[in-house]
Amino acid sequence: MSILMKVNGYNFVPHVMEFNGGEINVNIFKGNKQLQKMPGPAYVELTARIRDSSDLMELVLVKNAFDSWLVHRDIQYILHIPYLPYARQDRVCNRGEAHSLKVIAQLINNMNFDAVYLTDPHSIVAETLIDNCVVKPQQTIMDSADWLWNNLHRGRLKFVIVAPDAGAEKKAQAVAQHFGCDMIRATKRRDVATGKILEIGFIDPIPENRSFLIVDDICDGGGTFIPLAGELAKHNAKSVELYVTHGIFSKGTQILLDCFDTIHTTDSFYEGESTDNIKVIHI
Repeated sequence: MSILMKVNGYNFVPHVMEFNGGEINVNIFKGNKQLQKMPGPAYVELTARIRDSSDLMELVLVKNAFDSWLVHRDIQYILHIPYLPYARQDRVCNRGEAHSLKVIAQLINNMNFDAVYLTDPHSIVAETLIDNCVVKPQQTIMDSADWLWNNLHRGRLKFVIVAPDAGAEKKAQAVAQHFGCDMIRATKRRDVATGKILEIGFIDPIPENRSFLIVDDICDGGGTFIPLAGELAKHNAKSVELYVTHGIFSKGTQILLDCFDTIHTTDSFYEGESTDNIKVIHI
């Protein structure tokens, strides 16, 4: 399920059928008799858990189905996107390359939502490109997680927050300030053409005998975080943990669990359940 529809406070799931050629057909009424009986809904709220391009197409078709049904009616349309796809492609780095985030933003804007709620999007560029955008930041998400809230907010386990690179520094600083934690900054040098990480280091001294929490928005394969965890462990770390809002984990979670005591992520992308070492925050 990629799209959840909420109409006048009631939850529905659209019927989606895929044809042999790969095209999909969407019907918001099929299997939703209660929806059919609604004479004139006041608002429509869509939550789109987009993991691939077909999910994005489903969102476009669902919105079109509502527009066709509610034409000429004064309706408030709200969109929630827990994981914004293409946010990492927020600029054009090479000649002939598409500005993918701008294209996605135009697509969303063309659907004319009254508000678009994003959960910790990778790039601040998304906020400038998407109309009526409201962002839920990392510290607010972490506040909603009991384990993190108890240990960070109440100071039971005083983490040193680690910003893994320059791009994550502002967000990590906001988390550190919110919870009253120390912070250190790491750096990385990447080959822009290939995306391969060439070098990782630290700007600030790594303190001894502390607990560390690396904070970032996305974990794909873990190539940034694994060497950082190794360096932190060399300083007699009490624990090394990882918080990422969007856990793609394209190489699986075990490769990370070999380096981290605990992984914290949301269900924006990750579909697994909480375990002893993986804590899932429901959003």
